[in-house]
Amino acid sequence: MGGEKHEALWSTLRTYPRTRLGRLALASDHDEIMELCDAYSLVDNEYFFDRHPRSFKSILNFYRTHRLHVVDEMCVLAFSGDLEYWGVDELYLELCCQNKFNTRKEHVIEEMKKQTKDIRNDEEVEEWGDGKCVHYQRFLWDLMEKPHTSFAAKVRRKKERKGCSLKLNPFLRWSA
Repeated sequence: MGGEKHEALWSTLRTYPRTRLGRLALASDHDEIMELCDAYSLVDNEYFFDRHPRSFKSILNFYRTHRLHVVDEMCVLAFSGDLEYWGVDELYLELCCQNKFNTRKEHVIEEMKKQTKDIRNDEEVEEWGDGKCVHYQRFLWDLMEKPHTSFAAKVRRKKERKGCSLKLNPFLRWSA
Protein backbone atom coordinates (compact mmCIF):
# COMPACT_ATOMS: atom_id res chain seq x y z
CA MET A 1 0.00 0.00 0.00
CA GLY A 2 1.89 3.06 -1.18
CA GLY A 3 5.16 1.25 -0.50
CA GLU A 4 4.09 0.09 2.98
CA LYS A 5 3.28 -3.48 4.00
CA HIS A 6 0.28 -4.31 6.15
CA GLU A 7 -0.85 -7.64 7.51
CA ALA A 8 -4.33 -8.83 8.34
CA LEU A 9 -5.97 -12.18 8.97
CA TRP A 10 -8.36 -13.47 6.31
CA SER A 11 -10.95 -13.99 9.04
CA THR A 12 -10.67 -10.29 9.98
CA LEU A 13 -11.31 -9.23 6.38
CA ARG A 14 -14.26 -11.62 6.02
CA THR A 15 -16.19 -9.75 8.74
CA TYR A 16 -17.27 -7.23 6.08
CA PRO A 17 -17.83 -9.47 3.02
CA ARG A 18 -19.31 -6.73 0.82
CA THR A 19 -16.19 -4.54 1.01
CA ARG A 20 -13.25 -4.82 -1.38
CA LEU A 21 -11.05 -6.62 1.16
CA GLY A 22 -13.93 -8.83 2.28
CA ARG A 23 -14.54 -9.89 -1.31
CA LEU A 24 -10.79 -10.46 -1.75
CA ALA A 25 -10.79 -12.77 1.28
CA LEU A 26 -13.61 -14.76 -0.36
CA ALA A 27 -12.18 -14.69 -3.93
CA SER A 28 -11.43 -18.09 -5.40
CA ASP A 29 -9.85 -17.49 -8.81
CA HIS A 30 -7.39 -15.23 -10.62
CA ASP A 31 -10.03 -13.10 -12.37
CA GLU A 32 -11.87 -12.35 -9.13
CA ILE A 33 -8.61 -11.39 -7.42
CA MET A 34 -7.50 -9.13 -10.27
CA GLU A 35 -10.83 -7.27 -10.17
CA LEU A 36 -10.10 -6.36 -6.55
CA CYS A 37 -6.37 -5.52 -6.49
CA ASP A 38 -3.69 -4.10 -8.78
CA ALA A 39 -1.37 -7.11 -8.53
CA TYR A 40 -0.69 -10.08 -6.30
CA SER A 41 1.86 -12.78 -5.51
CA LEU A 42 0.55 -16.18 -4.47
CA VAL A 43 4.08 -17.26 -3.60
CA ASP A 44 4.46 -14.47 -1.02
CA ASN A 45 0.71 -14.29 -0.27
CA GLU A 46 0.81 -10.51 -0.95
CA TYR A 47 -1.73 -8.28 -2.64
CA PHE A 48 -0.87 -4.87 -4.04
CA PHE A 49 -3.07 -1.77 -4.13
CA ASP A 50 -1.97 1.55 -5.59
CA ARG A 51 -3.70 3.73 -2.98
CA HIS A 52 -2.72 6.27 -0.35
CA PRO A 53 -1.42 4.51 2.78
CA ARG A 54 -2.71 7.14 5.23
CA SER A 55 -6.38 6.36 4.64
CA PHE A 56 -5.68 2.63 4.39
CA LYS A 57 -4.43 2.56 7.98
CA SER A 58 -7.82 3.87 9.08
CA ILE A 59 -9.64 1.36 6.84
CA LEU A 60 -7.59 -1.58 8.12
CA ASN A 61 -8.13 -0.42 11.70
CA PHE A 62 -11.86 -0.47 10.95
CA TYR A 63 -11.68 -4.18 10.10
CA ARG A 64 -9.82 -4.88 13.34
CA THR A 65 -11.80 -2.69 15.76
CA HIS A 66 -15.13 -2.24 13.94
CA ARG A 67 -14.73 1.51 14.46
CA LEU A 68 -14.16 3.90 11.55
CA HIS A 69 -12.65 7.31 12.21
CA VAL A 70 -11.90 10.24 9.88
CA VAL A 71 -8.29 10.84 8.90
CA ASP A 72 -8.00 14.53 9.84
CA GLU A 73 -4.92 15.36 7.81
CA MET A 74 -6.50 14.14 4.56
CA CYS A 75 -8.78 16.02 2.21
CA VAL A 76 -12.30 14.98 3.09
CA LEU A 77 -13.12 14.24 -0.56
CA ALA A 78 -10.01 12.07 -0.94
CA PHE A 79 -10.95 10.15 2.20
CA SER A 80 -14.52 9.78 0.93
CA GLY A 81 -13.16 8.50 -2.40
CA ASP A 82 -10.99 5.97 -0.59
CA LEU A 83 -13.97 4.77 1.45
CA GLU A 84 -15.83 4.28 -1.81
CA TYR A 85 -12.87 2.43 -3.38
CA TRP A 86 -12.61 0.04 -0.42
CA GLY A 87 -16.39 -0.42 -0.36
CA VAL A 88 -16.73 0.89 3.20
CA ASP A 89 -19.91 2.90 3.65
CA GLU A 90 -19.67 6.32 5.29
CA LEU A 91 -22.44 5.16 7.61
CA TYR A 92 -19.81 3.13 9.50
CA LEU A 93 -18.18 6.36 10.70
CA GLU A 94 -18.22 6.66 14.48
CA LEU A 95 -20.57 9.26 15.95
CA CYS A 96 -17.60 11.37 17.04
CA CYS A 97 -16.59 11.74 13.37
CA GLN A 98 -19.87 11.75 11.46
CA ASN A 99 -20.77 15.38 11.99
CA LYS A 100 -17.23 16.62 11.36
CA PHE A 101 -16.93 14.52 8.19
CA ASN A 102 -20.33 15.46 6.76
CA THR A 103 -19.92 19.17 7.59
CA ARG A 104 -16.47 19.34 6.01
CA LYS A 105 -17.59 17.38 2.95
CA GLU A 106 -20.67 19.56 2.40
CA HIS A 107 -18.57 22.71 2.81
CA VAL A 108 -15.98 21.57 0.25
CA ILE A 109 -18.65 20.51 -2.25
CA GLU A 110 -20.50 23.83 -1.81
CA GLU A 111 -17.27 25.80 -2.34
CA MET A 112 -16.47 23.80 -5.46
CA LYS A 113 -19.95 24.50 -6.83
CA LYS A 114 -19.54 28.23 -6.15
CA GLN A 115 -16.16 28.34 -7.87
CA THR A 116 -17.49 26.43 -10.87
CA LYS A 117 -20.47 28.76 -11.12
CA ASP A 118 -18.25 31.87 -10.81
CA ILE A 119 -15.89 30.62 -13.51
CA ARG A 120 -18.77 29.81 -15.86
CA ASN A 121 -20.40 33.19 -15.27
CA ASP A 122 -17.12 35.02 -15.85
CA GLU A 123 -16.49 33.20 -19.10
CA GLU A 124 -20.03 33.70 -20.42
CA VAL A 125 -20.37 37.43 -19.69
CA GLU A 126 -17.08 38.78 -20.97
CA GLU A 127 -16.69 39.85 -24.57
CA TRP A 128 -13.28 41.14 -25.43
CA GLY A 129 -13.59 41.89 -29.09
CA ASP A 130 -10.79 41.15 -31.52
CA GLY A 131 -8.32 44.04 -31.25
CA LYS A 132 -4.54 43.69 -31.20
CA CYS A 133 -4.30 43.92 -27.42
CA VAL A 134 -7.23 41.70 -26.44
CA HIS A 135 -4.92 39.06 -24.97
CA TYR A 136 -3.19 41.64 -22.75
CA GLN A 137 -6.45 43.29 -21.74
CA ARG A 138 -7.91 39.99 -20.66
CA PHE A 139 -4.72 39.05 -18.77
CA LEU A 140 -4.71 42.35 -16.87
CA TRP A 141 -8.41 42.11 -16.13
CA ASP A 142 -8.01 38.58 -14.78
CA LEU A 143 -4.92 39.62 -12.81
CA MET A 144 -6.76 42.45 -11.08
CA GLU A 145 -10.28 41.05 -10.72
CA LYS A 146 -10.14 37.25 -10.66
CA PRO A 147 -7.69 35.70 -8.20
CA HIS A 148 -8.64 32.15 -9.20
CA THR A 149 -7.44 32.53 -12.80
CA SER A 150 -3.66 32.32 -12.34
CA PHE A 151 -0.82 32.06 -9.88
CA ALA A 152 0.12 35.70 -10.53
CA ALA A 153 -3.43 36.79 -9.70
CA LYS A 154 -3.35 34.82 -6.44
CA VAL A 155 -0.02 36.43 -5.47
CA ARG A 156 -1.37 39.88 -6.29
CA ARG A 157 -4.47 39.25 -4.20
CA LYS A 158 -2.39 38.08 -1.22
CA LYS A 159 -0.14 41.13 -1.43
CA GLU A 160 -3.19 43.38 -1.67
CA ARG A 161 -4.59 41.84 1.50
CA LYS A 162 -1.29 42.49 3.28
CA GLY A 163 -1.46 46.17 2.41
CA CYS A 164 0.72 46.07 -0.69
CA SER A 165 -0.85 47.12 -3.92
CA LEU A 166 0.00 46.93 -7.56
CA LYS A 167 -0.46 50.04 -9.65
CA LEU A 168 -0.56 49.87 -13.42
CA ASN A 169 -0.27 52.72 -15.83
CA PRO A 170 -3.17 52.81 -18.25
CA PHE A 171 -1.07 51.96 -21.28
CA LEU A 172 -3.71 49.82 -22.93
CA ARG A 173 -6.83 51.33 -24.37
CA TRP A 174 -10.05 49.48 -24.84
CA SER A 175 -10.89 48.90 -28.46
CA ALA A 176 -14.50 49.08 -29.54
